[in-house]
Amino acid sequence: RAQTEDALVHRINLAQALALAAQHNPELSAADLGQQAARAQAQQQGLLPNPELAYSQEGVPSSAGRSQSLQINWPLELGGKRAARNAVAEREAELAAAKASGIRARVRTEVVHAYFALLLAQEGQRLAQSHAQLAQNAAQAVDKRVAAGKVSPVEHSRALAAQATAQAQAQAAQAALRSAQAQLAVLLGQAATTRLEAADHALESPNLAALPDLPQPPPLAALQAQLEQSPALQSAQLERARSQAQLQLARSARWPDVGLSLGVKRTADAPASRNQLLLGFSVPLPLFNRQQGALQAAVLADDQAREQARASALQAGQALLQAYGQYESARAQNQLLQTQALPAAHSAYRAAGLGFEYGKFSFLELLDAQRSYLAVQEQILQTQSQAYRALADMEALLGQPINAGLPTTSKK
Repeated sequence: RAQTEDALVHRINLAQALALAAQHNPELSAADLGQQAARAQAQQQGLLPNPELAYSQEGVPSSAGRSQSLQINWPLELGGKRAARNAVAEREAELAAAKASGIRARVRTEVVHAYFALLLAQEGQRLAQSHAQLAQNAAQAVDKRVAAGKVSPVEHSRALAAQATAQAQAQAAQAALRSAQAQLAVLLGQAATTRLEAADHALESPNLAALPDLPQPPPLAALQAQLEQSPALQSAQLERARSQAQLQLARSARWPDVGLSLGVKRTADAPASRNQLLLGFSVPLPLFNRQQGALQAAVLADDQAREQARASALQAGQALLQAYGQYESARAQNQLLQTQALPAAHSAYRAAGLGFEYGKFSFLELLDAQRSYLAVQEQILQTQSQAYRALADMEALLGQPINAGLPTTSKK
C-alpha cells in the first residue's frame, strides 16, 4: 500500500483479487444464502402434517343432556404426495447449489475481466503520459530549431497542437483508470472509491518484449468433453429433473386426502354421565376439481424444460468454440506483435529521433514513428488482455479452472 494524494492505493495481483471476491462479493454471499434456504425448505417439505385437536360442546352447562367432545383429527396424504413434494424440494436444493456454482464462475469471470481492464487502463495511462512527455520534449526541440532558423515556425505550431492532443489523451486515460478501479472494487465487495492497482507482471516488466508467452490451453476436444459438467448444463439438467418431480407431484395431487378422527364424547345425563368413543373419517369428492389443469401445465412445463436443456447444450458448445477461437487468435497476434512488430517499431522510433536531431527527418516523421511505437505497445497489452478474458470465459463455461494460466481459488 502506498500513500497517495487523497487515498491509499491497494496493490493486488489477480490471485488476490479472486480471493477477495470469493470472500466479500455480495452476489456470491446472496447465492450461498439462497442455497442454504433451499436446503432448509427441502427439510421442511419432508415433515409430516400436524394433527389437529378439536373440542366441541353441545348445550349449556346448566342444561340437561349437554355433551362435550374431544377428538384428534389426523390428515392422511394419499398418492405419494409427501414423497413427491420432498422430491421437488430436493431438486430445487440441488438446482440452487448448481446456480450458486454458476454464479461463482460468472463472478470469477467478471473479476478477471475487470482486473485486466484495470491493468490495461494503467498501462494506457502510462503510455498516454509517456506520449505527452515525448510530445512536450519534441515541442521544446522544435522550439529551439525554430529559434535557430533551421525549421519553419509552422513546425512549432504543429508541435504545440500535438502536445495539446497528447495532454488531452492523458487526461482521458486518467478518467478511464478511475472507472476501471471502481468497477473492480465493487466486484470485490469494496466501496467504489477504493483505489486499486493491478500488480501483475505487465506492470513490473520494464520491457514489453520480456512479457511471458501466453499459455497453450488444452485441446478443444478435451474442453468439449468437460462441458457436460459445466454449471450451465448442470442447471439445465436439474431444471428438467425438477420439472419431472413437479409433474409427479401434480399426478399425486389427483388423489384425495383422507382425514381420520379419534375422540371421546361425554354426555351429562341424569343420574350419571356417559362416555362414548368417536371414530370418523372424511374424504373430499373430486366432482369438479380433479387437478386436470395443473397436470396439463406440469406436462407442458416438463416439455419446456427438455427443450431449454437442449438449447443450453447448443449455446454452451457454441460459446466454448467462440471463446477458444478468440484465445487462439489473441495469442497468435500477441506473439507476432512481440517478436516482430515491437522490435521494428522501436528501431524506427530510435532512428527517427536521431534523424530529427540531425535535421534529416521532419517533426511529423518523428511524431508518426512515436505514435506507431506506442500503438504497438498498446496492442500487445490489448491482445494479452483479450487472451486472458477468453480464458476466463472458457473457465466460466466449464465451471472449473482449465490450468492455462489463471490462478485458482477455493470455493466459499
